[in-house]
Amino acid sequence: MINGVAHYFFDFYSLDVEGAEVSVLKSIDWNRTSFGIVFMERPNGNPDAQSEILEIMIRQQGYKEMSAGVSKGSLWFKHPDFDKIYSKADKV
Repeated sequence: MINGVAHYFFDFYSLDVEGAEVSVLKSIDWNRTSFGIVFMERPNGNPDAQSEILEIMIRQQGYKEMSAGVSKGSLWFKHPDFDKIYSKADKV
């Protein structure tokens, strides 16, 4: 809970909704929900204006791109505190 409001954290989020990615990202309550890793298939499989919008939207939430130079057909992002969060998991 953060300030008395439930916060949901998911390790992995895969978003592949055949062109409706922007609508789905807009529907997420980013104040209450976060993800360790976010994977998104590019809407047309290649970099274009819509995938650029997706990148901007997810970066505005603080996520860091992991997919630069990896695959032009998909986008990978990690939570801004990913390393801190998951380094604790190793110590459990």
